Amino acid sequence: MIGMETAVAATLAGAALGGLWGGWGLGRQALARRRAASRLVDQALALEPGRSLFAAMAAHFPADARMLRRKMIRIARGPGSVWQRQVAIANAAAAVRRGLGAAVLSIPGAEIDALLDDQIALYRRFEGEPLLASRFVVRGIKALSGSEPDGILAESERIRTRVYRAMAQYRGAPVGAAMPVVGDYEPLQAALARVWGMDDAFAVLERLDPEEPRLGVAFVTILKAVRHGEFEGADRLRRAWVAALANG
Repeated sequence: MIGMETAVAATLAGAALGGLWGGWGLGRQALARRRAASRLVDQALALEPGRSLFAAMAAHFPADARMLRRKMIRIARGPGSVWQRQVAIANAAAAVRRGLGAAVLSIPGAEIDALLDDQIALYRRFEGEPLLASRFVVRGIKALSGSEPDGILAESERIRTRVYRAMAQYRGAPVGAAMPVVGDYEPLQAALARVWGMDDAFAVLERLDPEEPRLGVAFVTILKAVRHGEFEGADRLRRAWVAALANG
């Protein structure tokens, strides 16, 4: 699922950027660039997935959200090619995410489990809709129209909000866990084959084909294996999954 910085960068890459900035005299160009950059960033943050991601961040980390928006605008109106500004926006957003995501290491294990249970319950709403589930894995809420049964879109947003609320609650608390290491994925792969009967789950997921009906199944199977895993490194993988939820 793509993050908010990707949506903003895609908007800035549009032809509208050149259209808004082109044709101005040198005296007006700087003012036009400032106004255009601010407007384009706000337009991008008003569209999914930026809207719900930024709303959750703003609700629980308002100072960080304001800082990120200011950085995006400053980069958007700054020098360099569109591609260079895309990279700079992505790097700025990633730095903010890393700072916020560190709080995941302080969330109690029971709350981590509850957040993953919420995600598993969300995917139950896709039963009978394997292609929609696969598209949701790849595209996030951009794959939804809002007319899906059982309020999938609203529940997806609520889960993200709960993740940010937990991160805000435990930000600055003592760190009691760590993020995964490479070796943690070997016992997960073994559990997928031995316990969950899907030894090719990672292979299916790596292809990220939104038209592959088994992609959604593979994703949920890995999620369940992580949530219920008792192998070495399972807790680290659970926290990494919750951190990913915060990014869309």
